[in-house]
Amino acid sequence: MSEVPVAFSVPYAYWCIGGTALYEDALRKGTVARDVPVNHSPRFPSVLQPALDIGVTALTAAALARLAP
Repeated sequence: MSEVPVAFSVPYAYWCIGGTALYEDALRKGTVARDVPVNHSPRFPSVLQPALDIGVTALTAAALARLAP
């Protein structure tokens, strides 16, 4: 992702929004690499709510702050 904006000399942001319960549990057990699927994995643990609402709110606030006159 970062190569495209760098090539065109434009700013960018990469957001990761989602739940952390699975990660925190695996971190305590020392099994993050084995038990936490990465993005684009068919096993990626998406929990739609509240991650979607929080993500939309955060990204909207960021866009409005960036685009404000």
